[in-house]
Amino acid sequence: MSGMRAFAGQVTGWDRLAWDQKCVVRYGAQSGIASLLSLLPIPLWRLLRWTKSDKEMPGQHLYGRTYHSLFRHLKYRRIRFLEIGIGGYDYDLGGRPLLAWQAFFPFGTIVACDIEPRSALPTGSPRGGTEVRFEAGPSRSDRRPRSRARVYIDRF
Repeated sequence: MSGMRAFAGQVTGWDRLAWDQKCVVRYGAQSGIASLLSLLPIPLWRLLRWTKSDKEMPGQHLYGRTYHSLFRHLKYRRIRFLEIGIGGYDYDLGGRPLLAWQAFFPFGTIVACDIEPRSALPTGSPRGGTEVRFEAGPSRSDRRPRSRARVYIDRF
């Protein structure tokens, strides 16, 4: 099996990509899957686990069921959702919780704000799907987020 994997990596060019480029490709693929899953009634805690978000991980946080009970009535509404801090500082480019929110809110606008630049992560809106946008963190003079949102999730 590893021989097939090595062959596929050479044929597709995957082996020639840098680590951060592989992260971007994986994130883009997961974003497409999240868009497809968004129309299904999948519980939020399962989506958080699928994306490997620390918001629902045994041994860390178990917020998924609480978030699901708080947000399930908003699932198919056109909402604006602000995520402050998207993780990934040491091990990847981040954005794992954004994939879960994208998969949960099919008609939402997900706005992410982080102190680290996230320009490498893909943004945009699939046709008729969830829009995901990144904004720079607030400056020292303006500590309020720049976007108006109905739901705020803050990481401390």
